[in-house]
Amino acid sequence: MRRVGLLLTTCVVIALVLTFPMWRWFIGMEPAPETATQQQLLGWIVISDLHRHPEQLQIDLVDRLQAEILDGWEPLAERSASDEERMSSELARQNIDILTRVWFCQRAQQYLKLPHADRVSFMKDQLTIVMQWNDVYSAIHSDPSGDSESSDDVANAFALFDKLDHWATTEPDPKLSRQLTNAMHHGVQFWLCTSDLGTLSFQSKAKLVERLADALSSGSVNTSDPLAITGEHEQRLHANAWKLLESWIVLRAMEFVELQSSSDREAFVGKQIDAVKGWHLEKYLMDSSSESAGEIQLMLSVFSKLDTWIENAPAERKQAVKLLTDAIRLYALQQLREG
Repeated sequence: MRRVGLLLTTCVVIALVLTFPMWRWFIGMEPAPETATQQQLLGWIVISDLHRHPEQLQIDLVDRLQAEILDGWEPLAERSASDEERMSSELARQNIDILTRVWFCQRAQQYLKLPHADRVSFMKDQLTIVMQWNDVYSAIHSDPSGDSESSDDVANAFALFDKLDHWATTEPDPKLSRQLTNAMHHGVQFWLCTSDLGTLSFQSKAKLVERLADALSSGSVNTSDPLAITGEHEQRLHANAWKLLESWIVLRAMEFVELQSSSDREAFVGKQIDAVKGWHLEKYLMDSSSESAGEIQLMLSVFSKLDTWIENAPAERKQAVKLLTDAIRLYALQQLREG
């Protein structure tokens, strides 16, 4: 009997020792963000309840996470089997949303206070954070029962950007809402300065261009205050902007050919041209030396690319793109004669 009791006592002691790291979280002994190990930082996300902690601690945690990620830490590489299970919990989802929103609000306000000359280097660090944080955010918000093959890095990034956009547009403080929106748009612009959209699938480019078109059409993008870029960043942005305009033309072509009457098609073309004019894309599509030429120069540049866009279009869309681009040429020439 004594041996059984001793065995039970030993098992209890071993269990307490093995679970002590978990218990210390539940009894309020979380390590300070400034001194936590990387594994403990991951524990803050998947174990702790950040709702019950003050905003300053959340900010401290975001600052420490950013410092570690910029130093090369990959949070998902450090997760254990128990972390994997906890990452699918509702608590982890709430925590990742809290930290993401704190990061977004803090960095957006810091960014807009910087001199324009310092913004690019600041944005470069934030893009590094977003690319790593996107993986963590997506892993926690993923549906374990869903089809993992339907998800990719681009789709995950869109989901995160949609969340940031939602927070920006629903922020009750109008001033803060404008700050968050402007900073986010500059962030997307910098991503376009550093990414090669030519590597994306047509479907991914289509999703991206529709989001950008909606933002430009709504007037929420402040085109009068773009991110000040030069050199390779400017060249990459121009190349990507042309790729996106090409994708937009292909998408609109499928809508164009669904219209039956010539009057409906003419009205459709006019609407699309007016929309593009309203986007003020000269700063994104034209070199700095060409900006003074304005709308006419942009139109001529577009015309020079139409045949290439027809050739590049997916086989099943090629004829539709040709019909739309022919209609664009005709409409623009008519407008020039009349105006």
